[in-house]
Amino acid sequence: MSDSLRPELAPLGVHVALVEPGSIKTEIWDRGIAAGQELREALPEEGARLYGARLEALERTGRLTARLGARPEKVAAAVAHALTADRPRTRYLVGADARVQALLRAALPDRARDALAGYAASGSGWRRRTS
Repeated sequence: MSDSLRPELAPLGVHVALVEPGSIKTEIWDRGIAAGQELREALPEEGARLYGARLEALERTGRLTARLGARPEKVAAAVAHALTADRPRTRYLVGADARVQALLRAALPDRARDALAGYAASGSGWRRRTS
């Protein structure tokens, strides 16, 4: 949407900038990990069999993200620059993972990115769709 608004609003002197933060170091990761652990512990045997590996993988990802995410101050600095610069950038990618995601969007078709995300979240490797 910002790419559409930018040329439409430019003649009016309005700058449009998109701030795209990746993972940010906040307490949300600890809360998500705790909620996931509670969910895993409450699952019946069938639920644990179906979703246990995925929940464990998400917990590992949450712990890694909590450790490697960008500092909130970096997002604030990007927003401040976008709001105060005479000529703000059109896009602010904050954090290493935001840059990686932008590269993947440019390099891979949607279904390939979906498969990659599914693999990362599955906890047990590639899964072939049966339907």
